[in-house]
Amino acid sequence: MGIFSKIVNSFASSDTSSDTLTQESFTKENSQIEPIEVSKPSLRSQFATTILNKARSLTELGRKEEALATYDDLVQRFNESGDLSLRKAIVTALVEKGTILQADGRQEEALSTYRDLIHQFGNVESLTIREQVHKARTQIALILLQKGATLVKTGHKEEALAVYEEVIRTCDVIQNCSLCNCKGAENCFLCEQLTKALIEKGGVLQANNQQKEALSVYEDVINKFGNSQTPQLQEQVAKAQLHIAAALIKKANSLIESGYGKEALTVYEDIINKFGASQTPQLQEQVAKALIEKGAFFAKLFRYGKALSAYEEIVNKFGNTKNHVLQKYVVEAFFEKAEIYSLNNRKEEASAIYEEIINRFGQQEDTFIQEEVAKAQILKRRLLVGNFSVTKKRSLFVK
Repeated sequence: MGIFSKIVNSFASSDTSSDTLTQESFTKENSQIEPIEVSKPSLRSQFATTILNKARSLTELGRKEEALATYDDLVQRFNESGDLSLRKAIVTALVEKGTILQADGRQEEALSTYRDLIHQFGNVESLTIREQVHKARTQIALILLQKGATLVKTGHKEEALAVYEEVIRTCDVIQNCSLCNCKGAENCFLCEQLTKALIEKGGVLQANNQQKEALSVYEDVINKFGNSQTPQLQEQVAKAQLHIAAALIKKANSLIESGYGKEALTVYEDIINKFGASQTPQLQEQVAKALIEKGAFFAKLFRYGKALSAYEEIVNKFGNTKNHVLQKYVVEAFFEKAEIYSLNNRKEEASAIYEEIINRFGQQEDTFIQEEVAKAQILKRRLLVGNFSVTKKRSLFVK
């Protein structure tokens, strides 16, 4: 019997029509392949394939440690070989070993295995090997994202930042990779991991009160993937935009409280310019907040024309919305407009706005909206009898 036939027969089941290795047929005696030395290149390749099949069969039987040892055996036997078929077998063994370790919850060992693979074969030109390297990088990114999330939850923010940085480096390495056609490509899993890592990194920076650095990270997400049509990437871009808008609102509010009104106005304008055309409800809410505050800023300076323009922009943008939060901003904009007209003794226009509130929102079931409609009815009646006193409303939903 030839050497290769001996190897193959040593792993065959008693049922020669089946390729499945059974527990009964896999005995200690016929599983011994170590003493066999194969010198011919073609047989060495077949031998490596047989070792791979042995490891896979052991995995199917639940004998994970033996399977891992078998993968290690293959790597050790042929690690110095320059033969492409053997190098492919080694790469396959390392990927499958990493997969077993991941499934077994041994994430650090899996990381080490994938890193060894990339270190050894990251620059090999073979398409098959490049595909496996790509798979290893993807799994590294996934493991590290989970590790980073755990570190954040346990309060280890600096360590989490370092982990997210590694995810970003791992993904950036193949941004121009032809295998995944990155830069926001369709169905690129690695790009998705990159955006998630950037978002998480930004969150950690914000928690550390590093707002400028966080905004830079979120801008990076938008710049890299803002034009992607992939739903998963669009979702991450929207998150980045929302984080930016919320951070800018917070910055503007702090400036207002510190007496830096003009600087705050610049920030509100930035929000409106960046996100004014967005169809994302959460971003629209941030735009509405910015417009309310912009109007309040000008009203405080008695620049009523600019204040009215800001409030009218809210009505024009969101006047027909079904979103309850946005409806509240629209109602507030109407009230602010009416009060400006009343302050300037333009009672007919103020009365018309109160009538507009009643007509637009009179049938709404939302409790807050119902209360605002009732206020509009009272204020309209006061205007008619000439008993109107201004009670300046301030923004109700900014903080």
